[in-house]
Amino acid sequence: MPLNQKHLYEWYRQIVEHTSQGMMVTDADSRILFVNQAFTTITGYSKDEVLGKTPRLWRSGRHGELFYAQLWESLLRTGQWQGEIWNRKKDGTVYPQRLHIDAVKDESGQIANYVALFSDISEQKMIECELQQREEQYRFIAENCSDIIATISADGTLVYVSPACRYLLGYEPEELLGRSVFEWIERNEDQQLLPRSIETGGAFHILTFCFRFRKKDGTKSWLETTGRKLGGGKGMIAVVRDITLRKEAEEQLKKANDLLQRMLSLDGLTGIANRRSFDELLAREWESAKQQNAPLALIMIDIDAFKRFNDTYGHQCGDDCLRKVAVSLEQTAKQYGGAAARYGGEEFAVILPHASPSKAAAAAEAIRLNIEGLAIPHRLSPAANCVTVSVGAAVAIPQPNEHAEALLSLADQALYRAKQNGRNRVEIACPARR
Repeated sequence: MPLNQKHLYEWYRQIVEHTSQGMMVTDADSRILFVNQAFTTITGYSKDEVLGKTPRLWRSGRHGELFYAQLWESLLRTGQWQGEIWNRKKDGTVYPQRLHIDAVKDESGQIANYVALFSDISEQKMIECELQQREEQYRFIAENCSDIIATISADGTLVYVSPACRYLLGYEPEELLGRSVFEWIERNEDQQLLPRSIETGGAFHILTFCFRFRKKDGTKSWLETTGRKLGGGKGMIAVVRDITLRKEAEEQLKKANDLLQRMLSLDGLTGIANRRSFDELLAREWESAKQQNAPLALIMIDIDAFKRFNDTYGHQCGDDCLRKVAVSLEQTAKQYGGAAARYGGEEFAVILPHASPSKAAAAAEAIRLNIEGLAIPHRLSPAANCVTVSVGAAVAIPQPNEHAEALLSLADQALYRAKQNGRNRVEIACPARR
């Protein structure tokens, strides 16, 4: 069944308005034709304040004309540009954006519009700056402290150790001489680089490696060693410094980046995967299913009469309802080996790799029953006296020239039938055999 134009328009509108990224569409002369709600949230400018104007309105002054010339050269040559840029909000705040611009051509091949997607990366920049400052501080401290100078034989025996080992490692030089450095090194696959480095490489070859060293008091420190091979297979001379602080900073940076990635991939209200994550996962699973000639199922879920629910119980209760539905949906999806996401508004989606039509139907029905089983009151629902969902599922084996949008369209059509046929039900769609 072809999509109703009104429904298709509403579908697109929901996508655009519920994305966390700012969106802007201009004409070929860079006059602004459209911005979404996230644009206003990020920049502070309302739609009426920017329509008909150009992006020059919020230039920060941090970039010279050469920067913009190169941007436009890339955009006109390749049809897109992406990178980081500093712009100014309505309140005067200068902030960094991650920006992606695409040129859209008409049927004659001429550029008709530009579409820009952007996000505020101020928090990420602040974290990076703070960690960079800390790392520079740690490096300054390390470079201005006395390092250990050591001579190590080809088999790892310490031939000479400078007195700096007293305060870095807690050992007197005499306690280390004649013993193997490997006695104090934590053994794992990465740290096998040290013995391999001593045994291989030509004379005067510079080697740098890190390892954890057990100090005399039993504690462990990260040491960075820069060594030069001695001629004639005599081992190496090494300069050793404590980089534990730098390693901790790197770990903090990794944690901060991991946290940022999780924030970018999760829906802020429900805590499950957001639309961006859904799109990426669907694309990956589609390609994987195509390569394996395996079925892929997609289930679309829409809360029945959710606007009435919000109007009756208030938006706070509506948000609580969305969270409860999301938790139930994610649990059910995991039981069937799938992944759940908030698609937008009151609409959700589940991706089931390697799912037959019968498995997809069973998962869809379990989703419906489990959400109905939450028994969330909804006295104005046309389907029941509690919150229910309409579910549309589709299963397809990707064909060589097909894209994931084909499966998405099938699932959406099934969802539309479920709502048309009375809500609180499941409809299944499968593509025609070719």
